[in-house]
Amino acid sequence: MTDGRLTVLDHQVHGQLIALSQALEETARQYVQRLQREIAEVSNRVPSSHGKKASKRSNLKRLRQMTKILAALHVKPNKGRRKDLKRIDEVIGELENLFDGD
Repeated sequence: MTDGRLTVLDHQVHGQLIALSQALEETARQYVQRLQREIAEVSNRVPSSHGKKASKRSNLKRLRQMTKILAALHVKPNKGRRKDLKRIDEVIGELENLFDGD
C-alpha cells in the first residue's frame, strides 16, 4: 500500500471516529432526556399527600411498592457503567407499570 492510500485511510478512519463520537453524544443525550421525561411523568402521577386521593388504600399500596422498587436500586454513577443505565431504565419501567390501567 502506498503512503497516499494510507494517508487517505488514516483521514477516513479519523473522520469516522469523530462521527462515532458525535453519534454517541447525541444518542446518550436523547436517552437521558427520555428517561428524565419518564421520571417526570411517573412523578406527576404520584398522588399528592394533601388530597383525598393519597389516603386511598390502592394509592398507599402503590406508594409502598414504589418505595420498595426505588430502595432496591443500587448504582455507581461515578463508574459510568452500562448496567447501571440499564437498571435505571428498568426501574423507571417498573414504576410506570404500577400505573398501567389508570
